[in-house]
Amino acid sequence: MRSCLSVYKIGLLILICWVSALGAVGSAQSFKFLEVKVLDPDGKPMPNVNVNISLDGMAFPMPTDDKGTVSLNVPGEGGSRVKLSVLHDGFLAQGASWDKGESVPDKFEIPMKKGVPIGGIVHDEDGKPLAGVKIEGIMTYDNSSQLPGKGQLLPDLSGELDTTDKEGRWRVNSAPEESANLQLRFTHPEYVSDQGYGFRGGTWEELRTLEKIVIMQKGMGVSGTVVDSAGQPVPNAKVGLGRDYVNNDMIVKTDNEGKYRINNVEAGENLLTVFANQFAPDMRTITISRDLEPVDFKLKPGHKVIFKVVDPDGKPIPGVGIAADTWRNCRALMSMASRGSTDAEGMWTWEHAPADEVQSDMFCRGYMSVRGQNFAPQEEPHVITMPRALKVSGTVVDAETGEPLKQFQVIEGLRFKGNDRDYWQRHNDHFGKDGKFSKEFGEPYEGYLVRIEAEGYRPAISRLIKSDEGEVTLDFKVEKGAGPTGIVKSPDGKPVAGAEVLMATAGNNQLYISSGRSQRQSDTVQVTTDANGKFSLPFPDADFKLICLSDAGWSEIDSKVDSNNLEITLQPWAKVTGKYMRGEKPVSNQQVSLNYQMAYEQNRPQSYWWYGAQTDAEGKFVFDRVRAGDYQAALRIDYANTGNGSMSSNSHAVPVKVEAGDTASVQLGGKGRNIKGQMTVPEAYQKTVSWKMGAVQLYEQTHVAPSMFHAIGQAIANATSPTTPQPAQPQFRRSYAAAFDEDGNFEIFDVEPGNYQLTVTLYELPTGQNYNWNNLATLNKQITIPEGSADEIDDLGKSELKMTNPIPTQAAGGVSVFQVTPTLPQPAK
Repeated sequence: MRSCLSVYKIGLLILICWVSALGAVGSAQSFKFLEVKVLDPDGKPMPNVNVNISLDGMAFPMPTDDKGTVSLNVPGEGGSRVKLSVLHDGFLAQGASWDKGESVPDKFEIPMKKGVPIGGIVHDEDGKPLAGVKIEGIMTYDNSSQLPGKGQLLPDLSGELDTTDKEGRWRVNSAPEESANLQLRFTHPEYVSDQGYGFRGGTWEELRTLEKIVIMQKGMGVSGTVVDSAGQPVPNAKVGLGRDYVNNDMIVKTDNEGKYRINNVEAGENLLTVFANQFAPDMRTITISRDLEPVDFKLKPGHKVIFKVVDPDGKPIPGVGIAADTWRNCRALMSMASRGSTDAEGMWTWEHAPADEVQSDMFCRGYMSVRGQNFAPQEEPHVITMPRALKVSGTVVDAETGEPLKQFQVIEGLRFKGNDRDYWQRHNDHFGKDGKFSKEFGEPYEGYLVRIEAEGYRPAISRLIKSDEGEVTLDFKVEKGAGPTGIVKSPDGKPVAGAEVLMATAGNNQLYISSGRSQRQSDTVQVTTDANGKFSLPFPDADFKLICLSDAGWSEIDSKVDSNNLEITLQPWAKVTGKYMRGEKPVSNQQVSLNYQMAYEQNRPQSYWWYGAQTDAEGKFVFDRVRAGDYQAALRIDYANTGNGSMSSNSHAVPVKVEAGDTASVQLGGKGRNIKGQMTVPEAYQKTVSWKMGAVQLYEQTHVAPSMFHAIGQAIANATSPTTPQPAQPQFRRSYAAAFDEDGNFEIFDVEPGNYQLTVTLYELPTGQNYNWNNLATLNKQITIPEGSADEIDDLGKSELKMTNPIPTQAAGGVSVFQVTPTLPQPAK
């Protein structure tokens, strides 16, 4: 009882804070009383069930009372996003939500259903059970139930799910019976943990077996001591590891003796940043390995940077937030240094700045943010003038009658410098009513646009508005015109409720489908069919592509602007099963991809379909929700994972033709012979090489390229002779790939006989805000793989890479000279 009361007090406190914060923004927001009742499968009230309430992203828990209810005030008039999540062991986890502009009812019921168990096992790299692994999840689900006010109720198994026991097992008893899309994140304080969410936890079928094994690698550590200029320990100093913005799990504090240790790190070059109050921060480039010596820091006293922020009239602005952003091409201080706020005189002093420049940001409601300005210590204050925010208001009326529209959607559009594409921020929409709207923009983009959409009307788009225009008034006269409507039917002709309908237009958003489910972008137009399978979409700007996704099947069609009353019949999903063999042995825990072979059409809406899976203990893998078409199944070889992104290559690719409703089978590997080798860099190159930034690729050479004169003659013949057959589509070519170990060694298994081009690319390790991968060294040469079996190995020996840039060397007298090496062309991929 005490724990429930404690949860209630915390929730009440957060709710009070949320209401207070809302009041600081504007007091015009009205509230309404909401009562939610949670019922068991027999319709009886369920007491002491935790209901998490989320208002515009701020969440707090409240337990149901003896009558199974929670009661609270929520914003009225559809002014906020409202979500309620219910998680109770043994029952289906569910979430009810209303978007902005949707009316939350005064009361409603959440009927609980029995949940089913899902789970798995976590082992260390030696195959032993690993306890204490935290599993977090994000679930997406196709089918939902409609609630009053256009709300939705659907399974919602997200957040922290479980922690593995001494046998390495984890389990959740609140999953839906039907297949769902669940991305998982595995973390452990002593092992290399996931930085984001993914599918290595297994397919839905594997999760239901409770036997899917995930392997976690033991991480290395970085340790040392932080002292002041007198050699005394500096306690509570923050030490962060990362080349750019530093994740919280890579930040530690020094103890009373000034000692620190960061666990769970990967080998390779990285940046270590130290920040402590009253001291100047310090940064060092380190190369992480298992024999890394302690990395110690001696901090110097901090420097003062004085800020004075004024408005365009020269008056001080209080309450301006000031934060360090980038220092020495790295954003570590953004997540480590304390932020400040200007006082009544518009002043704030950063007491512990470094001696050199730091890019800083200033932001305040009612003003345009100032981003990326360089400031260094000096005696006089830095005076910053903040422009006033862009405020756009206006009217929206019916073009024919002149009557104000009762309700409409206001969508923010962005234009970035050097880019003429408009990016519609549908996740950041706003609703106007009674023919009026107003919106404030506070970021200095190249320009903004306002798009008005309303049911039964064509969209209206404003001119490009520059961010420095101050206050702008727009008057829209919208013309009647219904957007595309239609009905989605299952393969057997029945209406499909809860199907996702996504729309893409040329030059605007593209559609990305991962493992048969939509990966919604910020500008994706997406709706859900109602109980009768019907849908309506906003009026499109141009011809468009529609994709429909449901458990019942899929569809992809191209349509014209004036399309209406569409009848879309889904095709049944197919399945692809397979196995990865290395010689005669199956290989577990290997990432596998299935790539849809789509022909790119210039200036046409595009869709991209991709599937990912992981092999089980028997080397088997399954791809569900596969659309019909031509694919390539391949191993996925990851490399160059820098924290800012990563690269991957396909290996052992095999073509697969998939028919609607059928199951296709494929085997990867299992025949051919093995090759291995080692790459080196010239001795003159003195910098440390991070071999994890490199990859080896083999491309099958199926023919000899024709001469230039032959190609020209063939082109002339084709142009003058209409009966001349067009060249056939390129043949499928075998390809293989591998990553390097720490010493530049590589091995590729099961390479089939043939002539290949061996291509090696080694990239520079990006640092700071450099998100580009620049070629450091390359190698290209032809090799021939003879007939053979998996127990035979071709050792290619050592090969020296060619540096793509001049190599600095040291001449007599300490003068730098440069050694130039040729750059070889890279093959087309």
